[in-house]
Amino acid sequence: DLVICQGTIENMYDMDALVRCMCASANKYVYMAGFYGFHDDIDNHEYVWIDAYKSYSNRLSISRVQNVLQSCGFNCLEVRKVVTNKSYNQFESIIIAERNIENG
Repeated sequence: DLVICQGTIENMYDMDALVRCMCASANKYVYMAGFYGFHDDIDNHEYVWIDAYKSYSNRLSISRVQNVLQSCGFNCLEVRKVVTNKSYNQFESIIIAERNIENG
């Protein structure tokens, strides 16, 4: 019924592909949390490779995720900007979506 991605999406090479896989696996809900900020000011994801960590440290576009979810038959129930106490990051993103009943 529920697929969760907790703080991993911004480390992916193709964040849209991860969202599509989550949607394909979820019967009802998708929950994702991004811990590299809340980016409702960009239309597309921004990919950044950090060679020192051999990992991506991307910026997740809220509007892009919403578009991908919608194309997969999901409606966003909640998009939330969460304040953190982390010195390196002031905000996190929470996105919760539900499968559209007509596409169920």
